[in-house]
Amino acid sequence: MLLRPQLPIYKNGGDFRHVLQRCSEFFMLCKRLIKKKELLDYCAQRQGRGKANALRALNYATGRTENGGEAYALGVMLDGGLAQPSLQEEITYPFDLGHRDRVDFAWHTREGHLIVAELDGRVKYRDPSMFRGGDLSATIIAEKEREERIRLVADEVVRFSFREAMERQPLIRKLIHAGVPVNGAL
Repeated sequence: MLLRPQLPIYKNGGDFRHVLQRCSEFFMLCKRLIKKKELLDYCAQRQGRGKANALRALNYATGRTENGGEAYALGVMLDGGLAQPSLQEEITYPFDLGHRDRVDFAWHTREGHLIVAELDGRVKYRDPSMFRGGDLSATIIAEKEREERIRLVADEVVRFSFREAMERQPLIRKLIHAGVPVNGAL
């Protein structure tokens, strides 16, 4: 197995959030080529100061985060002691079963509540290739309609920026305030 050049997780091994981001991105790229158990076994055999964080991150790396920002935010959430969310969960709008929206992060509490968190990306508003029908205003309206459908299904919806994830505490405080379960230190 020739992973060493492609596996950057040991090079700068310290910060769990960065390690999880790298593991998630790497796993997303190669999940069709290698089984997660093989990757865990490979990492377990390696030495280095980032080994513990790499193994921990690989346990959470599902390949389901859609970008590095989501992977980093997931690392912040887990490192901050929050319960592991469901990633890219599909929510069905009950008034029109044809509308299904995927959310970045979702938690189902013991009390039966659904808490959703969405990373606010800006690229969909800046990159014309991502505009709905080539139209920025149509893109904004579609996003507002999507959020309204989600808000009618979820008990709490938290929107956050990548800056809040980078600063860590603003994101964690928002999620705790919304009722996301806390696991304690991981």
